[in-house]
Amino acid sequence: MHASRIPNGERNSEPISSRWTWSVAIFASRERVIDLLETVSAAFAAAVVPTVIDVLVNGNDALANELEKRLVLALPRSNRVHVRVWELALPDKANAWNQYLHNICVPTALTFFLDGHCRVNEAGFQALAEGLQKSPMALAGSGVPSVGRTAQKWRAELLLNGGMVGGFLALKGETVRTLQQRQFRLPLGLYGFDGLLGAAFAFGLDPRQNSWQLKERIHVNAGATWLTTPKKWWRLSDLSAQFKRKQRIALRVLVGQATQDFFEKRRLLPEDLPHTTQEFVLNWAKQQPEAAQALVRSRPLCRLALRKLGRIQDWAAAEDAPKLIQSTRPSNIFRHDPRNVTALRLAPGEAP
Repeated sequence: MHASRIPNGERNSEPISSRWTWSVAIFASRERVIDLLETVSAAFAAAVVPTVIDVLVNGNDALANELEKRLVLALPRSNRVHVRVWELALPDKANAWNQYLHNICVPTALTFFLDGHCRVNEAGFQALAEGLQKSPMALAGSGVPSVGRTAQKWRAELLLNGGMVGGFLALKGETVRTLQQRQFRLPLGLYGFDGLLGAAFAFGLDPRQNSWQLKERIHVNAGATWLTTPKKWWRLSDLSAQFKRKQRIALRVLVGQATQDFFEKRRLLPEDLPHTTQEFVLNWAKQQPEAAQALVRSRPLCRLALRKLGRIQDWAAAEDAPKLIQSTRPSNIFRHDPRNVTALRLAPGEAP
């Protein structure tokens, strides 16, 4: 890992934390800049204690550069919140997550993770922080959805049975340090890794010694949620994204089967996960051919996803360290208000 590209003083070298209480990672790749700006703005408003916010833009130079130009005008001055923007060459969220954990993350009492389209509610960080403080057995916490056709059902399921939502979750500081010390990394190419992370945490990061305790080890909080920009059926980019999403969901089904085999049946440690999702899923399919064949017969998109995994992929860019492109406390031009962000950030002729 070429960590020398990260400037001195910008890596995870600070002790816990005389300076920062919370850290926040926001992962973005395909978002519109206006949506990403509102996500950062919402996180800024929810950061009620000293917080460092890191925005990781993976595989999208144009988005990273546009965010850099516009962000400084979108947020108020604050000595409480520090915002940094990072650019990663590889268009892969799992790699961005690994890079954040091992090269960027500032050691704090609590670390929040957000997808670039998820605008956290203003009390969301505090609700998760308080809930985790009252849950000594928990390694992580999760928000619950509040928008979308299936949000109410999904929310009820999470609160009743436990689980984890990748769009808005939190890890205790000791959990982050354990993952760093044990050199845990997500398999590259992984989509929807909340299921894999949730399984690792439910087994207390050691399936050999611990039983499955999902509700106890992942605190789900009804007061932590988020908003998203509704998709427009007439917008070609949204139609294309929806089709790609269905393909990724098929891959997620395959990963779910491989995850169950890895943790529940073979009782392997999280740090022993394969380097890539390709290796992870294909190993499962080879070891459990009957289960794999039954799945692809019942789900044609899973057959397509499995076939795509067989192609050669180049992961060389995963060795490139993140590039810091902005590290600033923004100037006090506007008070925090999502309407200000929207009005300010739209270029002439740009539709909201």
